[in-house]
Amino acid sequence: MKVDEGDRDELGNVIYRERERLRVDENGYPPLCDCYSKTIFESCNASAGMKPNERERLFSTAVIDTENRQFFIQAHNFVKNIDAHLKSGTWLYIYGDEHRAKQRGLSAYGTGKSYLTHCIGNELTKLKQRAIYITDEPAFQGDQEYISKGLQRKRSRRFMAVS
Repeated sequence: MKVDEGDRDELGNVIYRERERLRVDENGYPPLCDCYSKTIFESCNASAGMKPNERERLFSTAVIDTENRQFFIQAHNFVKNIDAHLKSGTWLYIYGDEHRAKQRGLSAYGTGKSYLTHCIGNELTKLKQRAIYITDEPAFQGDQEYISKGLQRKRSRRFMAVS
């Protein structure tokens, strides 16, 4: 048993008490209290920046066809295993490849990328996983100020999970 000998009473006698073992996460940080976790989640809620109709887009209600099936399966599996991905540092990059689409006689626009990112964000919200919904290239240029403010623009949507 470990004891704390640091405190003394008015007479100078050591006050012995058992030291509680501080719980820490895998990074050595103490766990957050529920009230602070809730506050953080409110500011890092992926669905918060979405329009009302976008909050209704879910994996369970998505229209799946032969063109998008593999992408929805990959994204859904990614979200289901989010803890492992956060630990290993893997993430998704969703984009439209115009060159590849033209080779197949298609367009990279209107293929469901935004719908898929809404499904991901709504699922992360349902799991109470902190995440921010960001857009545009600054996320990939390491612009921490842009990311920390959680700015949202109307172009190519991206997610960055926050542990």
